[in-house]
Amino acid sequence: MSLLIPPPTKFVGFHGHTGFSVFDGLGYPSDHIDFVLENGMDAWALTDHGNGSGLAHARKHTEKLQKAGRKYRQLYGCEFYFVPSLTEWRGDYEAHRQAVRDAKSEAKALEVTDIDADDDVKATGHTIEDEDETKTIDVLKDEV
Repeated sequence: MSLLIPPPTKFVGFHGHTGFSVFDGLGYPSDHIDFVLENGMDAWALTDHGNGSGLAHARKHTEKLQKAGRKYRQLYGCEFYFVPSLTEWRGDYEAHRQAVRDAKSEAKALEVTDIDADDDVKATGHTIEDEDETKTIDVLKDEV
């Protein structure tokens, strides 16, 4: 004897991200709401990362739908993060920003420019390549 569990007749997504969740969501809340309705659902939770910027958009679209007689319920939320110590977080954040600045400075210092070619163009108006000389240059070795 096997027990068959019938599939649920109702579904509500409680974890939804829109384009207001940078790098983790797409579209506007209205796009998600329309998708939910097209797929037989009548509610949806908007839980963007660390902000409520999409909530007003969702509310406006919900009001429009309800005025048109559509059955729909918007659930409002936010995916937030717990930081046990703001002092420690601030230190980590500043250290990260400094590491990024240092990496950019180092990358800029390592940029190589070919000053000789620019001098040739300024002096003669054109550059003539000595093919034999070009073949012997080691581009990985610094010129002295």
